[in-house]
Amino acid sequence: MSQIGVADSVDMTPEEIIDWREKFVHSGAKKPLPTSPSTLTSRPQVSHILPRPPPLRAAEYKVILRVRGGVNCASIHPVSLRDIVIKSTGLSAAAASLDRLRANEINNTIIISTPCMDRADRYLKIATLTIMGKSYEVSTHVADPENSCKGIIKLPASLVERNVLANLRESNPAINILTARRMGTTDFILVTFEGLRVPFYIDYLRTDLRCRPYRQKVEACTKCRQLGHRQDVCPNATTALCPKCGTPDPPEDHSCTPTCIICNGAHETGSSECRLRYKPPRTPPPTPPETKPELPAKSTTQATGQRPGQEKPQSSPGHKNPATAAQPPSSKQAGPPLTPRNQERPPVDPTTDLADIRKSHQKIRKDDSKGRNAGRALATERQPVEQLNSTVPPLAHRRPSAIHGSAPQDLATRALTITTDTAALTTSSGIVYGRRVTTASGVRINQFLGVPYALDTSGSRRFMDPVPLARFPRETWKAQEPGPACTQWLSGSAHGSEDCLHLSIWAPAKDDDKHKKSLVLALTGDWFQTGNTASDGAVKWAELAADINGVVVAPNHRLGVFGFLDVGVRGMLGNVALQDVLLAMSWVDKNAGALNVDTDNMAAFGLGSGAYVLSLLLMSSSSANDTLFRRAFLQVNAVM
Repeated sequence: MSQIGVADSVDMTPEEIIDWREKFVHSGAKKPLPTSPSTLTSRPQVSHILPRPPPLRAAEYKVILRVRGGVNCASIHPVSLRDIVIKSTGLSAAAASLDRLRANEINNTIIISTPCMDRADRYLKIATLTIMGKSYEVSTHVADPENSCKGIIKLPASLVERNVLANLRESNPAINILTARRMGTTDFILVTFEGLRVPFYIDYLRTDLRCRPYRQKVEACTKCRQLGHRQDVCPNATTALCPKCGTPDPPEDHSCTPTCIICNGAHETGSSECRLRYKPPRTPPPTPPETKPELPAKSTTQATGQRPGQEKPQSSPGHKNPATAAQPPSSKQAGPPLTPRNQERPPVDPTTDLADIRKSHQKIRKDDSKGRNAGRALATERQPVEQLNSTVPPLAHRRPSAIHGSAPQDLATRALTITTDTAALTTSSGIVYGRRVTTASGVRINQFLGVPYALDTSGSRRFMDPVPLARFPRETWKAQEPGPACTQWLSGSAHGSEDCLHLSIWAPAKDDDKHKKSLVLALTGDWFQTGNTASDGAVKWAELAADINGVVVAPNHRLGVFGFLDVGVRGMLGNVALQDVLLAMSWVDKNAGALNVDTDNMAAFGLGSGAYVLSLLLMSSSSANDTLFRRAFLQVNAVM
């Protein structure tokens, strides 16, 4: 057993111990506290990255505002900044209640997201903003959509920018060109295309121009020598630095060596010598690999050379099958459960006639078909109405049902074949890009869906007469998808949108300028409450255009209380849906030349509540002298 050492000690009285403790505590308190972050705590300091704001809606219009004059937009409260911007447009707070404003602290800009095309046009027209009693100059432009790309072409500076855009769209009908603007006073034109592919060559007045992809440069300010914004929107306008080297308050005869703000190289900022002057290209997110459904595992009890569902041949007790001898007893129940599809076929008896075997197999297939149909019916009953509507494929993608015999095929069962060809139509509001479809009879039709003919009717325009749409926001409109239905009550809830005044057009693809075509304006509806004339029945309207070799136009109008309510207020006459139809007729008459239509051969066709609307217009004094349409066909049980 080891011995325990004894340390040297000094005997102290209780008074000496108390005095020693007081001196030790006071001497320790006089030591300075550590100031180094590494000595304050033994745990490492974690730097937290602030979360980004929620993304703006992709389907809305986005307008960018650049305020010049040294204003720091991020230093102004967002609520106050939003009031300043809305006040400059003349809109009320209620009318712009759905518009979202956000200030970018990095590049010192303001972005406004709005679902309304009319309000986006108002934001684009802002020229000045009054902030703290002082007026500042503002430049605006529309943000490029997500699914777009840019290219650069070279044209003489003498060409007008608006004419360049019109000529590019006319020369390239198969390419959806969104915008085209000149880069400053140079000979370069920045063209924005729909999609993520820049064409190698582009046609301009029957000449091929080389189109190169546009690479965005890193924004660097030569006033404050900082990255992220340009010098025209620099919030530090009072800073006086040399734009080349950054020397503060340089004299007039200042000679310096330039220094790049981006890479710190011995050259001017953003010159061709800078290797970091371009932003890295955006890489799309990786698409997840397609996962194929796993096939059901085959039963391990199946012998080699045996058909699925066939009984295993009996073997003698003394001779075991080598394919199943090594399997455990539980493996005999592997595989999917027995269903009418994979249930076992009856054993084949050599003495059985072949015709009896075929009848037995046909009975199993028939039972299998009944089971599948019953399952589909049960699933349809359990689905809500919204999910059921979302699962039904559009008319253009439905397969035509098989028709036996020589009876003619009904229009409702026909289908349209959508091609990849783009159809273009130049209207009074801009160029409309649609799709070229093929009917069941093989006729090629140009289809334009959801073309707006009036402004948004929400907010202050509710229950008011429609206002015609002058121009599209980007001078073009993509009319390849159906527009929203007007607000209506379905299945216990409201559906649709108040921005629904649009129409759809079906015209033959072969355009013969020498022969004018006839036109049919189609109006349908279900008792003034539901329906979407501009998208419902796309197949039958396309077939009608093919049969008459003419043009079919189907407009939307407001429904329910939004279209047929008389509130008894001065200035609101009520029944504004009739004014919607009259405005659609005026739009057709205004664009008759673009549609190559004979104005003396235009007819209106009403079905259901559409027939009532046409009959009211025939009796209305406001439309008695109008000569927009010479004929009207009404198809309904009773006509007023």
